[in-house]
Amino acid sequence: MAAAVEVAREASLEELSMRRVARRLGRAPMSLYRHVADLEELRRRVVEVLVGEVQIVDHGDDWRRTLTDAAHRMRDVLTEHPGILAVVMRSGMSTPSMLASLDTIAGALRRVGLDDPDVARAQSSLLGFIFGSAVVRRSVEEVLSPDGDDDLAHQQFIDSLVADSDGRYPHIEAIAPAWVAMDVEEPFSFALDRLLEGIAALAR
Repeated sequence: MAAAVEVAREASLEELSMRRVARRLGRAPMSLYRHVADLEELRRRVVEVLVGEVQIVDHGDDWRRTLTDAAHRMRDVLTEHPGILAVVMRSGMSTPSMLASLDTIAGALRRVGLDDPDVARAQSSLLGFIFGSAVVRRSVEEVLSPDGDDDLAHQQFIDSLVADSDGRYPHIEAIAPAWVAMDVEEPFSFALDRLLEGIAALAR
């Protein structure tokens, strides 16, 4: 499992294979089937390790802190390992670490004062926002910032928007300076805060 996790970190969860793990261990690929039934089981077990790294902390009555920390931790892991989502969905989100994370989030939402149907709606909305943001963040990193320089990629992207506008899209040109001044992580925190404010308002 340690070798499989190393392969997933260095390549990706999608590129994890029996052959890659066996090569790292200096063993024949068939020898791994004494330990796992198939590649799908191997991926599920790797996902359990990676999801376990989220380590959502329950801050008790401070439900907002619990949900904010959870959102950022989950997004970071999902961005680093985008294949997790597909494996988790196929397994019914039933790994112990995922269930513990979902339970902590549901508990925080119940402490807001929502009834159970609204807890379910709020949890689904929150997870959809986190998952979607992770996909976008990963895509931006791969397309706009393959060398890891997010700030430069952000600047170049905005510059290209303004150049392509050429006076035809005045609103884009008007807000371009605000885009440039904005930290690349700021929109996630902004939207998360608005979502949590909406949840609190629903409880009131």
